[in-house]
Amino acid sequence: MEIKILRVLDPGLGAVEFTCPAGHAWGFWKGDEEATVGVFHVELEISEPISAWLPPSYPHAQIKGEYGEDAQGVTISGTVERVDEDCVISFRIQSDVVLLETSQAAQKVTQGDFVAFTTCALELYPYEL
Repeated sequence: MEIKILRVLDPGLGAVEFTCPAGHAWGFWKGDEEATVGVFHVELEISEPISAWLPPSYPHAQIKGEYGEDAQGVTISGTVERVDEDCVISFRIQSDVVLLETSQAAQKVTQGDFVAFTTCALELYPYEL
């Protein structure tokens, strides 16, 4: 996914604010170099299993979230591309696909479902094209 880092929120933690085609949110930069303002290609990783699905608040895939003590995490909506037997889901956010692990508590979803979830944070792993 291509993102534009708007600002580094906490250099020690690697927290950054970014925009992307799917919206505006924050995440933890996991690159070898310190995070800087600019445009990067990253792989999104959600480190915690998804425990609950939400109805999407918009009719299209979206990433949104604010950073801070009162923040509710990052909410992501998209389409279920594939559901594997081991509770791993391929989840499409516009043109990108992210692998999600789901907990046993999460209600079942099927291919083609348009759903949302909230996570505490995103991890952003940069890569070169």
